[in-house]
Amino acid sequence: MLGQERGRLVIQEDEVILTRDRMAKTPPDLVFTSTEMLNRSMGDSRYGHVFGIAAAKKPQIVLLDEVHTYTGIHGAQVAYLLRRWQKIINKKVQFTGLSATLESAAEFFSQLTGLNPGSVEEISPGEDQIAEGMEYQLVFRGDPVSGTSLLSTSIQTAMLLRRVLDPSEDPPSKGFYGSRVFAFTDDLDVTNRLFHNLLDAEGRDTN
Repeated sequence: MLGQERGRLVIQEDEVILTRDRMAKTPPDLVFTSTEMLNRSMGDSRYGHVFGIAAAKKPQIVLLDEVHTYTGIHGAQVAYLLRRWQKIINKKVQFTGLSATLESAAEFFSQLTGLNPGSVEEISPGEDQIAEGMEYQLVFRGDPVSGTSLLSTSIQTAMLLRRVLDPSEDPPSKGFYGSRVFAFTDDLDVTNRLFHNLLDAEGRDTN
């Protein structure tokens, strides 16, 4: 339940269930999980009912995110898992999949979930969209065999990306337009070195 404390909204412990033990005692209305956890819990008498197995309250909706990642051997395993799960709970559920890059989405989703192709409906954006923005992502991974400095390559790439961006126009151009380049690293020391070395390469200082 929700409560008020000194004028602020307080979420009580019965609103969000974080531990497996509490989920086993009080199955939540909405479960965030992975296919691996579903696979492990299907044969576990302690947590199977959380996923609708031998439970009075059966699931109604399954939302699958980034469904285009379920391809190849992994995708076949997920498809088999979903069929097994539906067979065990003995109830039809509504499947909804999200993806921005699928081609032949209805056929792909039908094969993934085991649904009849006629019962799958693809919902895609119409032509009345308003362009708000876009982004391009480039990922680097170091290769010690090549003998190339990853930091140096990152700096040169950042400098190049800044110069290939088309100027924003009104109406905007259909090219590679933009105004900012963001760089992310997984280490604070590398971030600091990239920041200062990139400024130095551009002939700028921290001011």
